[in-house]
Amino acid sequence: MNKGRGPGRGPAFAKPKEKTSVVLLKLWRYLARYQWIIVSASLLSILGNAL
Repeated sequence: MNKGRGPGRGPAFAKPKEKTSVVLLKLWRYLARYQWIIVSASLLSILGNAL
């Protein structure tokens, strides 16, 4: 039995379809309504780690 990568299985990782900046922009648009919660959670996380 051949459990490794054999011929014809294709590449291990596919190339991304979109640029990273496009994906981040779409993600930010989706999360825009939660921006204050995200900022607050980030600040509290930094404060918690500092303490």
